[in-house]
Amino acid sequence: RSPGSLVQWSLGMQLLLLTLLPAAVRAPAPPGVYVALGASNTCGHGVKPKQTFQFILAAELKRRHAIVRHDDRCVPAAGPAFASSCAAHFIPHNMGFATLEYLPNMKLEGVSNNLQNWAELGALVAKTGALTVVVEVMEGVPDGRGVHWYAYPRVEIERTHAAIVELSRQYSFAVLLVDGKSRDADDFFHPDRRHLSAVGHAFVANWTLAAFGRLAAERAASPSPGGAPPALRGDSSYAEKRAQSVSLRKATRCFLGAELAPIVLRSSGFNRTFLGGHADKVGWEALSPNAAITLCASCEPLLARSDVRVGMLRGLRKANPPLGLVRMFCSSGCGSCSPMVIGNSLLALRKPTECHRSNCSYDPRLPARSRVRAMQTDFAGFVIDPRRPPLKPLQQVEESVLESARQGEAEAAAAGCACAITITNSAEAQPLVPGHRVVVRALVRAPPEAHSFAWANSWHFKKVELGFRRRARRARRRLGGADQF
Repeated sequence: RSPGSLVQWSLGMQLLLLTLLPAAVRAPAPPGVYVALGASNTCGHGVKPKQTFQFILAAELKRRHAIVRHDDRCVPAAGPAFASSCAAHFIPHNMGFATLEYLPNMKLEGVSNNLQNWAELGALVAKTGALTVVVEVMEGVPDGRGVHWYAYPRVEIERTHAAIVELSRQYSFAVLLVDGKSRDADDFFHPDRRHLSAVGHAFVANWTLAAFGRLAAERAASPSPGGAPPALRGDSSYAEKRAQSVSLRKATRCFLGAELAPIVLRSSGFNRTFLGGHADKVGWEALSPNAAITLCASCEPLLARSDVRVGMLRGLRKANPPLGLVRMFCSSGCGSCSPMVIGNSLLALRKPTECHRSNCSYDPRLPARSRVRAMQTDFAGFVIDPRRPPLKPLQQVEESVLESARQGEAEAAAAGCACAITITNSAEAQPLVPGHRVVVRALVRAPPEAHSFAWANSWHFKKVELGFRRRARRARRRLGGADQF
């Protein structure tokens, strides 16, 4: 058959299978949310939004009145660390259905680290009681050599897949393997043998919907006491230990957008504002000089070194109103606070305008020759070490800025905040950065070991923050969904 006839066949079979699938696919009353967690295959790399398995599933689940909303939580080129670290943004409390798809990117920042992140994410998903299918897209190589130039070795992929299967068994998740090495799967992949084609997405959607039906039937046949989700199965304590570590380890803390509100200790000249798009795109914005905002990075005393990253709006040099110089200070409770620049994208705040031992000044404007024509969030911050004494504050700045830093210190002490970050703009127009507009979008704190939040960069944050690309929003409107980030 020609590729065109294959797609036509797949779509025809899709409609037939959706009609014949058991009516057991019904979410517990009241209907919940379907959440698509994953990377580029979940996002639909190389296919139209309405052809992706997540949108096919969402349309059918809505038709059956099984869900009230579809949350697209895919992040291209990312493993499970982002979702497990910032779970509040990815996992709603009323989740009824979920798909997880991370296998191609489990090598990023180390397989062992990502297996722990996957286990913790799985524990959080299982706790909601959602019917869950793990979609394992295992890449294949047409020439048979076993390795893509951008991938990790096939044998390591297979070991990682086996570990995910074991975790899924313990969490009562269903697992679908789509193996690009199989000749039977030729039509399911693009030529790169890593990303699903339209035929592959239709197959995954059909299989997943049937799996939801089986999971629902199994749960109905042996419900847990009190309606709680089923307990982890098997004798292995691996998943249980990982689940316990969610609460026991010093977890990464994410405050993205509106979630900054509880940690704002003091705000002078910074006001909460909506930045366009959907209602939850929130930031704290200063437009006038001598503005300052103090954020509590940690209420509990820090016992070990941590990284703190502050997400700030970055944009054009000719933006109106013009962007201003950003200065950041740590309270003495943070201990030694060494400035650093975060981000691995071309647009990251790589080079501060001015950097000293206790603070940095950042120019939030894009390079003059930048082709980007939109505002975006980028990260900068500090390496905090409570075991070392605080560094003396910088003296070569305006007295009003130093006074803002001192007031932030006093406010942190009064509020019982162990470590606070004060962000200010300029007291007066600077020759190189004449504006005063500063917008704070996020604060993330994490232990530095195991590359715990390498995802905190402008590119990945943009994908989650807007996460619904313009074309995807159009497709979602056709499906009657709602953006809820």
